[in-house]
Amino acid sequence: MPDSDVLIATEAAALLGISVPTLYDYVSRGMLSSSPDAQERHRLYDAGEVRRLARPRPKANARARSRKKC
Repeated sequence: MPDSDVLIATEAAALLGISVPTLYDYVSRGMLSSSPDAQERHRLYDAGEVRRLARPRPKANARARSRKKC
């Protein structure tokens, strides 16, 4: 990942509107990946991947209702 396309944990969590511990949960559940920085002291998150995850998605109930109408 190029340096300009990465976020640190606090930036990624803020973009997603979640806490840093929840961000770590996302990584452990395979919803998001991370990689160590050059000094291996911090985790870095791909900005594009975080933005894709941050995109609003239709709620499950709305999807179910739209299927019933067809």
